[in-house]
This record gives sequence, C-alpha cells and structure tokens, in this order.
Amino acid sequence: MDIREMEQMVTEILETARLKSEYCKLNLQKTDMVKLIQDICITFEGQTPGIRFENAPETCQIFADAEQIETVLKNLLDNALKYSPTENAPIKISLKKSNAGTLIEIEDHGPGIQDEELDLIFESFYRTDQSRNRKNGGYGLGLSLCKTIIEAHGGTIDVQSNTGKGAMFSLHLPKSPSTCLLNTSDAADERSSEDLGGRRII
Repeated sequence: MDIREMEQMVTEILETARLKSEYCKLNLQKTDMVKLIQDICITFEGQTPGIRFENAPETCQIFADAEQIETVLKNLLDNALKYSPTENAPIKISLKKSNAGTLIEIEDHGPGIQDEELDLIFESFYRTDQSRNRKNGGYGLGLSLCKTIIEAHGGTIDVQSNTGKGAMFSLHLPKSPSTCLLNTSDAADERSSEDLGGRRII
C-alpha cells in the first residue's frame, strides 16, 4: 500500500463514520443533477471504453450535497471503467425524474458480479473476486461509502447483474432532503425553507 492509497482509505473510513454519526451534516443545496453528471463525465474523457450520458432532461433540480453525490458517481463510474474491457460498449448513465424523486442508473458491460456477492458488495472491506487483483487496487471501502452517502440523503442504492454481461447500479434520491442536519449558510437555509413549503430541516 502506498501513501496515496493509505490516505484515501483513511479518508473513506472517517467519512463513512461521520455520515453514520447522529451528528452528521450534509451541505444540502439546490443542485442541478444534469449539470453535475455532465461535469463528472468530462473528468473521465479519454478513458476507454468511454461514458455515454443518455436521454438526459434539460434540468433536474433536487436538494442534495453535490460534493457527496459527486463522490458516489465518480466511484461508480471509475469502477465501471476499471472492470470494462476497452473494446466493450461505453458505460451508460441515465437520469429520470418523477414525483417521487430522481433515479440515476449506471450500466456497464463488464464481467458482472456473482449472485452470491450481490448482497455483500456494500459491506466495508468486502472485495469481489475480480477486485482482489492488486492491479485493480481498492480496499473494499468505496461501495460502502457510496451506500452511506445515498442513505444519508434518504435514498437507496441497488445493483443488478448478469455474470459475464455487466452490472447496473441504481440510485434513488428523494426530492426532499433527509433528516440529517443542514450545514449551510443562513441564506441557503431560508431558500430551503421557502422551497420546502416553510418546513425547516433541523
């Protein structure tokens, strides 16, 4: 383990513990998820087999901690690229909005995940057979952190997979913020209060 990997591992452990704490704070702001995803995709330009953002609406505004959601999406896209052969079809990311909230799906065409591992991959320090190859790096913390972040927002993360055909991760984010404490400026709190029909999140 080199210094950079050790620092990343410690950061992920501390962030997971913080978000699970009763004192956790999310910096919930009105966030355009379309723009956020577009900006994230740009950071992966040039990496094969590539990423395709499909059927995106013009805009999709939700209350979220943009930095934390960015961490989740980058982790999932990085994994999808890491385990997808360069000659495969691009990773697909899509966004759908409804009255209930927002659904983000990330689908790859890599080796997939064994059925017996689907219920385990979100556990801390769990690594699938493919990820135990040190060439791929990782210490089994990324998906655990993703799950913690999404659940802190009051959402869910699920995975479906066909071995040998790929995997699809689905993120469900509600329109309304979770009950975690806001960590915003007074002005942002006032805007949130107005947009939520006068209800304050404390």
